[in-house]
Amino acid sequence: ELISKNFAKAKQVENLNDVLHDLTASLVQQNLNTKALDILSRYQKQFPKHAMIHYQLAELQFTTGRKKEAKTNLEKLIARHPKFIQAYLLSGHLAHTKGNLSLAKTHFTEAIKRNPNEIKGWINLAAVSAKQNSVNDAAQKILVEGLKANPKNARLMLELAINYETSGQKLVAITQYKKTIELY
Repeated sequence: ELISKNFAKAKQVENLNDVLHDLTASLVQQNLNTKALDILSRYQKQFPKHAMIHYQLAELQFTTGRKKEAKTNLEKLIARHPKFIQAYLLSGHLAHTKGNLSLAKTHFTEAIKRNPNEIKGWINLAAVSAKQNSVNDAAQKILVEGLKANPKNARLMLELAINYETSGQKLVAITQYKKTIELY
């Protein structure tokens, strides 16, 4: 009986993710961001250990310009759930939009350190590094490293080809584009 109660409870929490996601998406579509923020805030208080609620709230705060609140929620989320990769990615984006490239780099680095298959982390880290160093060499090194960890990832291959092309390395870019096409 105890197992069935716990299973039912787990099922409810699992469904809660879907319900909250659909509800907030619907409210945002209808330009009811304040209502969505209110609902997520209430659920956050009701389920303080539920990572996805904290993440959805921080994401909505970020997209609606409440960056200070988003930062606070992301810090709490990372402290409570250090394995929640999406929190590092969103924290990186938040730091990047505020112009704090060093902190953005730290968050993206942590995301790929925790999961080397996190392609968005590699791409964002490369972009921030290129911006921070004002050269594409840093980005190229990161993308090459990302490809070592994910050798069959077409998105990383394409990003690297584009990077080579924009840095004037046309022949290397062509070779990289060919490798990307061959993957398909």
